[in-house]
Order: sequence, then C-alpha cells, then structure tokens
Amino acid sequence: MEFLRDVIYRQLTADIACPCGYPVTHLSDDLVRLAGAEGSTRHADAFEGHVFEGEVLCEPALPLVEICLAALTQELSAASREAFTRILLRIVSASGQGVGAVGGERNIVQECLEAVRRGTWLFYAEVFNCRAPGASALSFMILEKLGEDPALLGAAYRVAQPALRSTPPDHAGGSLDAVGEQWGAKDFLRDEIARQLPEGVACPCGESVSHLGDDLLYLAEAGNGSPRVNGFEGHVFNGEFLYKIALPVAKICMAALTQRLAAESRMTFIKLLDWIVSGDPGLDVPAGRDFIQEIKEVVEQARWMLYAEVFNGATSGASGYAFMILQELGDDPDRLRSAYQAAYSTVEWVRLDSSDEMGDDA
Repeated sequence: MEFLRDVIYRQLTADIACPCGYPVTHLSDDLVRLAGAEGSTRHADAFEGHVFEGEVLCEPALPLVEICLAALTQELSAASREAFTRILLRIVSASGQGVGAVGGERNIVQECLEAVRRGTWLFYAEVFNCRAPGASALSFMILEKLGEDPALLGAAYRVAQPALRSTPPDHAGGSLDAVGEQWGAKDFLRDEIARQLPEGVACPCGESVSHLGDDLLYLAEAGNGSPRVNGFEGHVFNGEFLYKIALPVAKICMAALTQRLAAESRMTFIKLLDWIVSGDPGLDVPAGRDFIQEIKEVVEQARWMLYAEVFNGATSGASGYAFMILQELGDDPDRLRSAYQAAYSTVEWVRLDSSDEMGDDA
C-alpha cells in the first residue's frame, strides 16, 4: 500500500478546496482506511458533499480519480475494490461541476473523463478477473459511460455476463478462466483480433494478415513454447522500425493482458508492446504522420493496467517491462519513482530514468 499512500498524500494537497469547508487533506485518512478495509466499507455516498453533490462534481473529484485508479492496481478486499470503483462510476456519471470549482476556469467533468480513460484496459481486466463481482459489474458500467466501442463492449459482455450472474461468493477471488473455462474468456481476444486484423488486409510479409492473427491467438493460448517477440520480425516490425500494422497489434496486446495467461505468454505480449512503444516509424508509414504519438495515445489507455502489472506481475520480467513502457509513455516522474520504490524487489533490474529524462504527465 506504500504506492497508494504516496498517491493519496500527493494528490490531496492543501490548495484544493473541499466544499465542506475543511482542508481536503481530511479525506486522506478516510481513503487509506477504505483501502485497508476487509469487511463492509463506506460507500461512495460517504463522499457526498466533498467530491460530488448529487450529479455535480466538486474540485476534489480530479485527484480522487487518480487515487481510485491507483487503488485498483493494488491487492484489495472485494469490499474495497467495489467502493473505489463505485466512486469512479459516480464521477463519470456526473452532469456538471460546482460553480466555485477551480474558479470555473476548467472543465472538471471533461478532465475527469480523460483521466478515467487512462484506466480503460484496467476496467476490462476487472470485468474479466472477477476478484470482486460488484466491482466487475461497476467497471463494465464505467466503460459504457466512457463511450467505449460498442463492438468491444459487446464482446466483453458476452464473455463476462454469465460469470457475473452465476459466480458463487466462494469463487469471488477467481478469474473467468479459473471459475469456468466453458465461458471462453479467450473469445474476447478472438473478437478483438478479428476486429483489428480483418480479412483482406495484407501483412508486410506479403501473406494475408490472418496468419498474424493466428500467431497472436496461439501466443495467448499456448503458454510454454509460445512464439517469442522475434517471431514477429518482418510482420510487425523490422529491427527498430515499425510497420503500420503495429498499431492494431498494440491494441491486441492490451486486450490480451486483460486475460489470465500463462507466464511466458504474458511476458511475450508485454515485451511486444514495449517493442512497439519504443520503436520508430517504418517505410510503410506515410511521411508527416506522427505514428509513434498515435501508438502512445492508444497505449495511454492501458496506463493503470500497466501499473497493476508492475505490482502484481507473474514474473519480475513482466513487471519490469510494464514499468519500461510507462517510462516510454512519459508518465509522471514522481508517480514512476514511487512505483519503482514500492516494487523495487521485482523491477530493480530496470534503469529508473532521471527526472530530467522523463516527460510531463500526459
């Protein structure tokens, strides 16, 4: 919880006005207690008059988004996960902001939505993993509020809906794969591969792109003996140069990381995503197109899922490569440093960039 405590105390600073009249720092202890609760917790309504007033957002809403997303990267009780997810749902459901919020100079509602979108793939992972069925259902509702692609939402719903309806309480800590493989969690990934790599598109190797989709699906299902990153040479990249197809493949990698994968498969997807994020545009990318920025904007939606991987990765390699991607994205230096310190035992082999090498928070 060291990382979460650091996020809480850095986000809730004395210069933020709480509508109740007290310094907003009074919420810090409440949130720390909420994160550590094992049984029933304060619900989102307890923050009424502090973070929101009905459907209107107050100034502390934006830092609360960062705190709630950071909380969902940690190992929490089911009650805590549901409470933090419910706060986020209240925030994304808001219809306006208080007249006095930051002097009315900023659109807090829009800023909150943009911040929550950086947790998009974390919400998909929450839907599938079912660590807390209530949080899974709330996560799906957040994705709907964010206006996620209806086809992707539909694919997620078809897979997750049976589990959310019939998973018994004693299986709440399991995943869709662990609780009932007959529900076919990989169907979500198959659908995303079909959407991102449609028939008729050519692979840079000259063959139909369908073989690349087959390779990616095999990677997700095979475990030991699955293809390594260099197996995608000449298809997704050529050395450090990326083909245009790298953008849809990055989306497939993020979808794959929401699933329960064998350690080697997971590692390969993360390494492939790192290779894509750190690459350069290749010869088939039109001049003037900021291809790398397009990729980073897409991967930004996996920011908080990558933090969850840093803390909960199956191997130190997976955790380390997730951290490297976050550095490539130019995430907030203080947040990166805090995560590095909290997860040092698994990411110590990764070089922590100095502050002047890191970008500003996106």
